[in-house]
Amino acid sequence: MNKTPLNDRHYALKARMTDYAGWDMPLLYEGIIEEVLAVREKVGMFDASHMGEVLIRGRGSSGFLNWLMSHEVSKGDPDLINYAIICNDEGGVVDDCLVYRIAPESYLLIVNAANKETDLVHIAESIKLYEERYPDRVHSIEVLDETDHYALIAVQGPESLPVMLSMVEPLGLGEKGSESLRALEVFHHIQVEVPGHKRNMMISRTGYTGERGYEIFCPAESAAAIWDELLNKDVVPCGLGARDTLRLEAGLPLYGHELSAEINPLEGGMSSAVDFNHEFRGRNKMKANTTRELIALLGEERELPREGYPVFVGDLEVGLITSGGFSPTLRKGIALALVKVDSVGLEEEVWVKIRNRRVPFKIVTPPFVKSVSFKYAD
Repeated sequence: MNKTPLNDRHYALKARMTDYAGWDMPLLYEGIIEEVLAVREKVGMFDASHMGEVLIRGRGSSGFLNWLMSHEVSKGDPDLINYAIICNDEGGVVDDCLVYRIAPESYLLIVNAANKETDLVHIAESIKLYEERYPDRVHSIEVLDETDHYALIAVQGPESLPVMLSMVEPLGLGEKGSESLRALEVFHHIQVEVPGHKRNMMISRTGYTGERGYEIFCPAESAAAIWDELLNKDVVPCGLGARDTLRLEAGLPLYGHELSAEINPLEGGMSSAVDFNHEFRGRNKMKANTTRELIALLGEERELPREGYPVFVGDLEVGLITSGGFSPTLRKGIALALVKVDSVGLEEEVWVKIRNRRVPFKIVTPPFVKSVSFKYAD
């Protein structure tokens, strides 16, 4: 089983561990509810070093990635981070990822741990197709799996900025880096040289929790010292259970649930990540293959909707729960469901079949939890 550079730290903290996509990962420490509330009210940290890092570089990389991804990733501010989707020829999702431009014609893709090997095969195949389709373009594209070289610690919560500013010295940011950190906008990143390492540390601000948050991509060898420093500052360690609950409260998709090879971005609620004004792999069939839509459901009872539970309008079954559970913040059941297009009205009440009982849910606009500390355009 794969282990992150922080594996021994998790065992020292007596975390409950689990196998996640072949990685030995912490499911929880003190408890999922306690960890969720720590992130909502103060600050928590996650070991996300299992995520894959794929480097694509060389002449022609920008054009290739624009064709590979659901929207163009080479435009705009060079420090901008793009959320983009790799699609198959039917418009389904191979993976969703974050794309960092770390140098001209050099991009680091942050991909899902369970999909990395599939991604690498798909990217290699796509390069061949791209070169056949556009032989007149300059091609010198190199693909490298950089996962083992990086560790990733996510610091999330309304108090994440003060914590990060207190880490200026341990992270080696200096005065200029401190100013850049304070001014860092959502979906942007800064790079910091690390003495003795050829790869820069990156600090980004994306967040998968719905709260203000920062991600520290550091050399694998540096991760333990950074984790210990954060722990000494009373940042609460959080596991995969809290991470999944927080992303559901934020109404964000998870590959294998709201997105998959059979669920395209339009169906999975991610149309904002698709630009039909440019050519990309899977573009031509995506709209034609869109027959479902994603809705968000909020319950009033303590019955919990789970993945796979059927959703009804009246006596008609219209879809299935893709993600569901208990919201510690709202203290109610919440869920995302994939239903037939136009089968449910916005003001309509639906029913979820839970243990042979029909439980009412109302349709709401995500996110379920609207954080005051995190805005996409602050």
